[in-house]
This record gives sequence, C-alpha cells and structure tokens, in this order.
Amino acid sequence: MNVTTFPPRGRGVPTLSDLHSLTVLDVKSSALDVEQGRIESAVLADVGRDGRVHAVRRWRVEPGEPIGAAESNVVRLGGERPDERLDDGGDAIVQIVEALRERFDAGLPVVAFHAARPFTVIDREARRHAVHPATPAPVIDPFAIDKAVDPFRSGSRRLVETASSHGIPVDRANAHGPLFGVVVAGLLAWTLLDRFAGEIGHGTGSLLDIHRTTAEWELGARSDARAAASWPVLPTREEASR
Repeated sequence: MNVTTFPPRGRGVPTLSDLHSLTVLDVKSSALDVEQGRIESAVLADVGRDGRVHAVRRWRVEPGEPIGAAESNVVRLGGERPDERLDDGGDAIVQIVEALRERFDAGLPVVAFHAARPFTVIDREARRHAVHPATPAPVIDPFAIDKAVDPFRSGSRRLVETASSHGIPVDRANAHGPLFGVVVAGLLAWTLLDRFAGEIGHGTGSLLDIHRTTAEWELGARSDARAAASWPVLPTREEASR
C-alpha cells in the first residue's frame, strides 16, 4: 500500500497566505470504477480568487485510436500552453504525473473535488504504464471539507450544488465548457479555505496541516484506516483485503 508521506516543514514551504492562485485538477475517465477507468481527459489549471484561469494544461487521451490529421493540430489557448492531444496513454500519464510532481515538490497544493477519485485513477494508470506516481500532498478537497464543516446539510453534494450552497454564482449555461468544473472547484476551494482555514489547518496556515486534517476526516468516515493513510489514493482491492 502507498502511504502518503510528507516533506518536513521548513523555510521556503508555502503557506495558505502565500498563494495567489490554486492549481485545480479535473480528470474524466471511461468508467466509474477507479480500478478499471482509463483517463480520457485531464486538466490542470491555476484559478485565482476572481475565477480567472491561467497556466492551463489539457490532455485528451485516446488510447488505441490514432488521431486524424485534422485533429492533431495543436490548439493554443490565448497566452497559455497548448492543448496536448495524445493517442498514447503512457505518454499522457508521464506528463500528468510529472506536472503534479512539479507542484507537490514545490510544496504547492492541488485542488480536486472528491479527490480520491481522480488521484486513484491516476495512480492505477501510472501502475499500468510502470510510471512512478507523485506523492499527492498537499491536496485540497472541497468535497471533503464541505462534508466536514456542514455535515447535516440536505440536498446534493455534487460540485455545482455544493458551490451554490456556499453562495458561489454558477453559470450553468457554461456547464459543458472544458474549464467549467475547474473554475467552480477553484472558487469553491477559495471560499472554503477563507471561511474555515483556522478549523481545517489548526490555525497554522500550513497546507500540509490542511491535507492531514482532511485525511483524518477520511479516517473518521471510513472503517478502513488504510484508506485514510493513503488518502487521496485509495488502496487497491488486493491491499484492502489483506
């Protein structure tokens, strides 16, 4: 089982107050089962407090299907890195893992709504392609934070509904846009961190403390302590059965 380990605190490690944007991860896969799902697309983008998006990286993964010439052109997003359309899942996984590793090694957080799902899918894909995964910490999960700070709220806890419940205006007309989920998750993360940072991070502003607190909440929500120890990556079925 992969157990999340943390770098030591020290000078140069960013805190919440140092951040002007949050990197948000969004992954779409071919199946709900995290063991079987293959990544079809992934986005990493930085979202500011005002919802502006920059430093976008996007992957479209189409394993087994060659990309036609008309589709293989690189499409640039104004002033940002190009979209990457890859027909080789292994190449995409290497790039996704390295992009995450760069952020985590710098002590920067990655936001993911319901983080266990995208990070577990990435972990399983990395294993399939013999890619060493990045240690996923610190991770900020607005879904887990919302459950902990408002456990008795009725209604759906899907992304749009959760954001609306915290007063974030959501333009549903753009719901099918490629960056819609990224922007909403980023704004939700900013809102929850601003309101509950003291409770989440024990008043330290430490991004790793926020991660640890979320993992502890997962321990309280799960009967399997191993799932919390490796959060946000879930243990495999074989690991869970031991």
